[in-house]
Amino acid sequence: MKKHVFWKTTLSSFLLISLSACGSSSSSSDKPASVPSSPGASAEAEPAETTLAEEESTVFAGKGTTAETVLVDEADIKITASELTYNEYAAMMDLTFENNTDKRLVFYGGGGMSRWDTSLTVNGWTLSEESVYADVKPGETKTDDLYIQAEDLNFFGITDIAEIGFRFIVLDKDAEEIYLATDPLKITTSSASAYDLKEDTFQKAVKDGRFAQAWEADVKEFITDGLYSQDGVNITSALLAERNKNAYVFFEVENTTDEIRNLSWRQFGVNGLILQKTWKSNLTLDPGSRAVLRADPVNMISQEGLESLGINDITTAFFTVRLIDADEEPLSEEALVMIPFKDEILSGREGEELYSNNGIRVIRSGIEDTKSFWNILLTVFNDTPDTISVKDSGKYLLVNGLQNAQDNYNVTIAPGQAGVMKIGLRKTDSSIALDANGITPEQIETVETSLKLFKDGDDIWLGTPFEEPAIVMHLK
Repeated sequence: MKKHVFWKTTLSSFLLISLSACGSSSSSSDKPASVPSSPGASAEAEPAETTLAEEESTVFAGKGTTAETVLVDEADIKITASELTYNEYAAMMDLTFENNTDKRLVFYGGGGMSRWDTSLTVNGWTLSEESVYADVKPGETKTDDLYIQAEDLNFFGITDIAEIGFRFIVLDKDAEEIYLATDPLKITTSSASAYDLKEDTFQKAVKDGRFAQAWEADVKEFITDGLYSQDGVNITSALLAERNKNAYVFFEVENTTDEIRNLSWRQFGVNGLILQKTWKSNLTLDPGSRAVLRADPVNMISQEGLESLGINDITTAFFTVRLIDADEEPLSEEALVMIPFKDEILSGREGEELYSNNGIRVIRSGIEDTKSFWNILLTVFNDTPDTISVKDSGKYLLVNGLQNAQDNYNVTIAPGQAGVMKIGLRKTDSSIALDANGITPEQIETVETSLKLFKDGDDIWLGTPFEEPAIVMHLK
C-alpha cells in the first residue's frame, strides 16, 4: 500500500495544512508545553512501537468506523468509499472510481493536487498532502487508497476520526475540460456523536505539547490574539517553532462564512526584512473551515545567510494577503499582516552603502554560500510613497574585473519597507564561472553590476526602468 506522505519538501518555501471545524478560537496567553527536537530528527520520523489503542486519550486512537459509502452516483460515474480501517500507524480507506461513460476521465480528490476544486478533511482539518487520483478509461473501474498517518493527526490534536470530508473534480482528459465538480461531501463515523468538532484542537495541541511532540520541535512563541480580519476570514493564532536549529512560522486561519473563500499570500519576511517575494501560495477555505500554514525562512535564505543579515532570533514575521476569486482576480485590497512574537529587532540594516537616491537606498548586508552560487545579499530600503521593484539588470557581472555567470533575482517593496535581494555568482558549470576564472570566494575583492528600478505595475522583464544605477561592491 502506498503512503501519501504528509510532510515533504516542496519547491516553495510554504506548506499548507487546513481544517474545517466550526466555532471561534479562544484567546490565551498560556505558554505552550514543548518538547525539544532530538538530534537528526526528521519530518518523517518512525512512529513509536505501540498500537493506537494503547495510546492515551490525548493521542490519536482511531476508533471511529464507517460503512461502505457511495459518495457520487451521477452523470454515469460513481465514487465509493470503503470502510475506514486502522493499523498501528495510520487510518486507511480505499476509494473506487467507476467510469460508465465513453470518455477517458481523470478523478482528483484531496488537498495534495494544489487545486481550487478538491479537498480532503478529517474532522474538518483539510490535509494538504493526502490525496486520491485515478485515470480511468471508458467502462473501467480503478481504486486508489488513502493513507492518513497518525502522527499527522496528532499534529492537529485529533484524537479520533468523527468525519471525513471530500471534494472531487473529474476531468475529461481528451477534451481537457471539467466533466464534473462536486460540492463538499462528508462521511460521519461511529464516533461523531461523542466528538466536539467546534473545539480548536490545534491550539489545544500546541498548549499541551502534542504539537511539539508530533512535529519534533520546540515551540518558542505562541500568539492567539486576533491578527487579521477581512470579510469573515480571520488569522486566529501564530506560533514560532524551532527544529534542528531552524526556525519555522505557523499561522492559523479560519473562514467563518458559509461561502468558499480564496486567499493569496506572498512576500514573507521577518525582523523587518522581506526575505522572498516569490513566497506565494493560493489557499482555498471551505465554508466554516480553518487552515494552518507554514513558512520556512531557511528555505528562502540559508541559515548562513540569515545569520549574516543578523537574524539570529526571529522577533516578528509579516506577509501580505488578499481575497481573490477562482480566476485569481482580487476581491479585496492587499493587506500587510504583522505577527509580533517579541519586541521587534530590525535586521539587515548595516553594511556597505551601494546606492542612495530619492528615498531608495541599497546596502551590501550579507552573504550566502550555496552549492552552485555564492550569493551577495543586498538590503533595499524604500522610503518613497510608491511600491517599487528592484532586479539586477542582467547586462554584466564583473568579479575582480572578470565577467562571471550570474543568477537573476528581484524583490518588490512597499513604501516604508525593506527587502533582501541576491546577486548570484555562479561557482561552477560555466566557462565564466568563478572556478573557470580561477577565483575562490575567499579571493573576491570587487563585484560590479547594475540594478533596474521599476515602479509598481511596470513589467520588470520587458518594461523600461525609471533608473538603472551601477553598483560596485568592495569585499576587501
